[in-house]
Amino acid sequence: MTFTPRNTGVSAARCIASTLAVVTAVLAIPSPADALERMRPKSIVIAHDRGGNVVNYARRVSAAKHNNTHVTFKGKCQSACTMFLALPKHQTCISRGASFSFHRAYGASSDMNAWGTRYLLKSYPEWVIDWIDQKGGLSNKLLRMDYKYASQFLSTCSPADTRKMVQKATTTLSTKQSSPKARPNTFAALAPDLTRPTR
Repeated sequence: MTFTPRNTGVSAARCIASTLAVVTAVLAIPSPADALERMRPKSIVIAHDRGGNVVNYARRVSAAKHNNTHVTFKGKCQSACTMFLALPKHQTCISRGASFSFHRAYGASSDMNAWGTRYLLKSYPEWVIDWIDQKGGLSNKLLRMDYKYASQFLSTCSPADTRKMVQKATTTLSTKQSSPKARPNTFAALAPDLTRPTR
């Protein structure tokens, strides 16, 4: 004679739920290959970047630093794009033809523009600040730093390295496919986690 418990359906449901929980937990454990993939540095190639919102670029630079992302300066890097110069030297390299253009913040209130300009200057390494001071400081006029000067402070990329980075780059910062209106150089939409200017 067989014995059939009255709560067979409940027991079966609990058994299935427990099994699914175990399977889910096992699948959630990263494999060694997954761990290595996350540790592998990614690449950003800056070929023609006209800049944009300082908060967006602050977040990009922070993420690049945190993820050990390598940045190759291959062409024009203007406005807020120059914040990538704040990365550690081992995370960047510069190729011939690269240049950097600086100007003060604009597009918001006078207080916010002043704060944005201070924020930019605070993010730059000392050698960039010294160069800006020599040029009279940030203003509405673009200050262009060429490859010859920047390469004294940044590691230069060999042609082979540049080709390899372009092939493996996971992100290309370029404004060729976006209009200036799509990426305004404004500080009006500042993130709440950033310090607001004081009057």
